[in-house]
Amino acid sequence: MITLCIPTYNRFTSVEKIISENHTNKDITEIIIVDDCSSDFISSDLKFLEEKYFKVKYFKNDKNLGPFGNKKRTVELSNNDWVFLCDSDNFIDKKCFDEIKKHFEWDRYTIYAPSKSSLLDYGVLSGRKFTGNNDLKELVNIGIGEVFLNTGNFFFHKDEYIKAAKRTDDKYKIFGTKNPYDVFYLTIEWLLGGNTIFCVPNFYYYHHVSRDSIWNEQNKNYKNAYDCLINSIK
Repeated sequence: MITLCIPTYNRFTSVEKIISENHTNKDITEIIIVDDCSSDFISSDLKFLEEKYFKVKYFKNDKNLGPFGNKKRTVELSNNDWVFLCDSDNFIDKKCFDEIKKHFEWDRYTIYAPSKSSLLDYGVLSGRKFTGNNDLKELVNIGIGEVFLNTGNFFFHKDEYIKAAKRTDDKYKIFGTKNPYDVFYLTIEWLLGGNTIFCVPNFYYYHHVSRDSIWNEQNKNYKNAYDCLINSIK
């Protein structure tokens, strides 16, 4: 049983698109939406999805937690051990889950990551497993590897993700910030904690960067700190 987790802020149309495509998937028994203090109008529409689709559970934060905090809370609210985390301006369908299901014995210490998106092809990484400091250095030194580590549309075990998220915040203090590199920080801690990232062959998703995305709004504000981190790894 899988929970589809969709953290969001001020988006409705793309969220409903994800849900309408995946709510009939029998492997998905629960869909969690966590609204990070959207406008009242958007929040009302998102709340309606809970009535329209029986698998949907809608939650709204009391205060804005930022991208990292909202992802963490969405995962924490899952009632299943296995979670697919999807950014609300991206898109996945049943084919994604079919590719993941080919790996029958899921490992709780492994993040299952896409090998291709509509914008980027991670084909050189496809079928490979990465773990530890040496593999992290290799990924950082491959241009596409940095982007791969910040993808965020991952399939993983809930408890191990939450542990890694806590270590990440303890070290980098990004909870409540608008840092658009939040996933990169987490995957660093994931790999250095002895866990694995597997680039799943034929796992394809649609990637879209909205004009109002946190990336477009905040990238320049956090780029220097990110570059320093990259250089320390290299």
